[in-house]
Amino acid sequence: MTKLNILVADDHPIFRIGLCNVIQNGFKDSHMFEADNGMLAWEIIQTEKPDVAVLDINMPEIDGLELCKRIKENNLDIKVIILTMYKEKSLLEKAREYGAKSYLIKDNSIFEVVDSIKTILNNNYYWSSSLKDIQSEISTTNKETSKIESILKELTSTELKTLKLVCKNYTSKEIAELLFITPKSVDNNRSRISKKIGLEQVTNSLLIWAMKHKDIIENM
Repeated sequence: MTKLNILVADDHPIFRIGLCNVIQNGFKDSHMFEADNGMLAWEIIQTEKPDVAVLDINMPEIDGLELCKRIKENNLDIKVIILTMYKEKSLLEKAREYGAKSYLIKDNSIFEVVDSIKTILNNNYYWSSSLKDIQSEISTTNKETSKIESILKELTSTELKTLKLVCKNYTSKEIAELLFITPKSVDNNRSRISKKIGLEQVTNSLLIWAMKHKDIIENM
């Protein structure tokens, strides 16, 4: 295996040193860089451009997710492993959004970090074994989001504008004034939207659906 340059950024010295030792045992020819805060880690990333960066989320000055985001925004060819104690779905989604190839929970990281590095070097993802349930939940959510986006793409421009205003709880009269159409046209748009979505024609069904999926609708 080609000699690897690996950065480990964590503000807990005992943990950081232990993790570096584990990595060097797994990759004998690796060259390790260490950082105890996000600013130093960013300087190393810019100057040394390591092959792999293992980044703790909670660090002084710059956190690991922000570093991951900067790496992506600067198109740096660095494989990122996010390291944390937190199992929140929102953090895992953020890590994926910012381009992290791996997300490790600190409780398991000593046992998983070598396998994680080997996996991401083959351009695959590696998520900590304790995140299986969250991964499954995210996968289900992503499928639902894709389905909704597909439906919304079938709407006309006016129908989509109408739906976005429904999300803001505007009345048909208010929507008509904003779109320079008649209230009757708004009601027709609502009816067509409900039919395309597959909603029953009951009171407030479109409003309830729109509020539930507001984030997806507003991003269309």
